[in-house]
Amino acid sequence: MKRLTAVLLGILLFCNSGKALETAWGFKAGIAGSWIPGMVMQDFTSTPLPCVGPYGGAFFEAELADNFLLFTELCYCGRGHMDRYEYFGYVSHYFLRLSYLELPVMAGFRMLDDRLTLYLGPELGVCLGGNAVSKDNQGKKISANARDVLNPVTLNLALLGNYMFSDNFGIDVKFDFGLTRTFKGDKVIFGEGAMRREFVNRTHNIGVQIGVCYKFD
Repeated sequence: MKRLTAVLLGILLFCNSGKALETAWGFKAGIAGSWIPGMVMQDFTSTPLPCVGPYGGAFFEAELADNFLLFTELCYCGRGHMDRYEYFGYVSHYFLRLSYLELPVMAGFRMLDDRLTLYLGPELGVCLGGNAVSKDNQGKKISANARDVLNPVTLNLALLGNYMFSDNFGIDVKFDFGLTRTFKGDKVIFGEGAMRREFVNRTHNIGVQIGVCYKFD
């Protein structure tokens, strides 16, 4: 983290040695849809579905040159996996709720009279926890803790589009694709009974975020 901070400061100083640094910061929030397509069951049939959760946090950007920016944010994001499954003739839904603290560092380029900005760069995700929830064949709620089988840190590639309706208010749409696995090891096993999950680990987080932002110059 110290090395990354030093590199970012070096870039800022180099690119702005002859001009005043223009910066902005603000807050953002919205909904996040996510998938873990590699979470394929081996013991019974399941149909994967998108999982929806909240996201929100703060962002910071600095203009390094005309229409070229450095952007970062620190956001909480609810991710996960949902599927419809059959267990001994009983049909139910399975929810895996994951919590992440996400820190992307992206380069951005402004266009369309400075209203639209596109950002691209790596994103670090720190896993805060994970819990699976479902119901048994009697309708009773059951759960399983998945934290021990989750990778504590993941790396994503993020693409963000931002459109500002005014100098302060805008909308964000972000897509990210996991470059590292969501779970540990080559094979994942956790939970018991209807909550049991066993699959070959080819898992990557995929997410789409849509929300609003408010910027302070």
